[in-house]
Amino acid sequence: MHENLRSKSLCVFITAFAAGIPALSYSAPGFVSRSCLPVGAQESITVDWTFRQDLYWTASAHYKNGILQHIPNSGWSPTWRSYAGHLGSEFWYGAVVGYHWRFDTRIRQPVRMAVTTATDCNLRQWGF
Repeated sequence: MHENLRSKSLCVFITAFAAGIPALSYSAPGFVSRSCLPVGAQESITVDWTFRQDLYWTASAHYKNGILQHIPNSGWSPTWRSYAGHLGSEFWYGAVVGYHWRFDTRIRQPVRMAVTTATDCNLRQWGF
């Protein structure tokens, strides 16, 4: 019985790793920002790796040479993946500051879950 459970857990871990998903992030939402010149990405993402929907809002402040360029945001939406940013259009390295919020229906107000920062592609936070 324990051997079967161990095999299934290992399969889930390997599948998640192959897909680029941090396997240990399944128990809670994940938060990441990146400033990735090679793909033109300036973005921040809030994701629930269990695919459970919640009411999320993500904003991504983009800086170039220390000057704020703009702050795209996702708006409030029921989703498992909240995205704010640009992919394939901002080819520079600069600071990206991500703000990750969830609306808590029990207390009827938004709760900030995390603030993320990046000045590079942040591949370690993506599971690589």
